[in-house]
Amino acid sequence: MRKKKAASIFQSYKKMGYNLAGIGVDDLAAGCAFLKDLDPEGTILASANLYCGKRPAFSPFRIFKAKGLRIGVVSVSGKAVPRGIPGGNETEIQYSDPALERYMKKVSENSDLVIVLSSMIPPREVEFVKKHPGVALIISSGRTSPTRNPVRIGKTLVVSSHPRGKSVGIIRLFVRKNGDSGYVVNGSQNRLYLLEKRKH
Repeated sequence: MRKKKAASIFQSYKKMGYNLAGIGVDDLAAGCAFLKDLDPEGTILASANLYCGKRPAFSPFRIFKAKGLRIGVVSVSGKAVPRGIPGGNETEIQYSDPALERYMKKVSENSDLVIVLSSMIPPREVEFVKKHPGVALIISSGRTSPTRNPVRIGKTLVVSSHPRGKSVGIIRLFVRKNGDSGYVVNGSQNRLYLLEKRKH
């Protein structure tokens, strides 16, 4: 059942044209190895701190170009690995991993704006922003209340959708050049659209 559900969700990502999808705790229900089988080339799934068999499970980030800007998108998985999942002893989520710090530095150096896909709990997101104040936007996975109006932590905007994929969000960022220090987000518009369950 877990594998069938995970495969169905992944196929939905492909049909909807997802460029990148972060990995949360619920996504690990069928095991890390199964996720790798679903996306062997890492075309959609990403995580900068999920390890499967002591090796990075997926690509940590990707850089996209939009409106002449380089947008770096990093995925950070949150919480601990659920108990009882297949291959759980070989699956690890690292927060204080030096590799994560290297990824954040690399993506910052090669991007005009950095966006983080997060399944971290809010207190850990606050800690993360303090360590990485240059992050423009955190898109939280919806484990907290959905935010129709983005919340600011320092200079970072944080938005959250409804849990379990119950909504689709569209956020427009208004960006301006900030001298030699790069670009900053000085405004945004956020919309959440609830999805209706299809009746069969």
